[in-house]
Amino acid sequence: MPANLLHKVFLATFVAVAYFMSMNYTSSEAHIPYLSKDEHFEAETALPINDIHISKAIYQTLSESRPTSWIKFYGSKKEDLYVQIGVPKILDLEDFRPSLYLIKPSSPKKEVTSTSSKLIDTSIKTPRLFHEPYSDTHSWVFGEITLELPEDGTYYLVSIKDEIKVGKLWVAIGKEESFGISDMGRLPSTITEVRKFHSSLLAEKDITSQNKPQYLIYVSVLSPIALIFLFTGSIFIWRKKRRLNISSD
Repeated sequence: MPANLLHKVFLATFVAVAYFMSMNYTSSEAHIPYLSKDEHFEAETALPINDIHISKAIYQTLSESRPTSWIKFYGSKKEDLYVQIGVPKILDLEDFRPSLYLIKPSSPKKEVTSTSSKLIDTSIKTPRLFHEPYSDTHSWVFGEITLELPEDGTYYLVSIKDEIKVGKLWVAIGKEESFGISDMGRLPSTITEVRKFHSSLLAEKDITSQNKPQYLIYVSVLSPIALIFLFTGSIFIWRKKRRLNISSD
């Protein structure tokens, strides 16, 4: 096969794979998932995140013993912060209305006070329904906000439960959809956990028998990457053999 034709075939394959990846992630409002659950319940144990512009979703669980969940990040003055908040579409959470606050670097105490900024009004009666097709999960979305940070320093986002004893929510931060190789590698197992997160509060059922079994998730995520490496390796081997044949002649 001529080298220029080989390059064209490789380019076409790469474009097709890139299109496949974009269809699976960007069309689904893709977020890098973080399973925070109830592990980050105070300022000292806050979940640290980098680059508030990269799209990510933090899945949190709030309870009577741990009624808050904390996220921390470094922000610069006049930098934009995009935040969205939602709740898994579970019957037990139909009336769950958590609150989300922003604590500024200049706040004298790392706690929610009367001067803390409540970011999104979650008291609305009919939140927007949202279906995330890749993980095949459903949520109620209360709203979103983009605000300009007023100062440099470490900020805290604090989620607080309402009167319901146990509740779940997710907080989405950033709009830029960017997945690294490490993110893609852990995505299949994380999607399994995200599905469990969206199941019943009383029993997080085994979701591997749903429409998208776990092995299919691994195949759909990793096969495009494997295809690129396989095709690139084939080109390398073919060209090496060709050079050897030319030198032997």
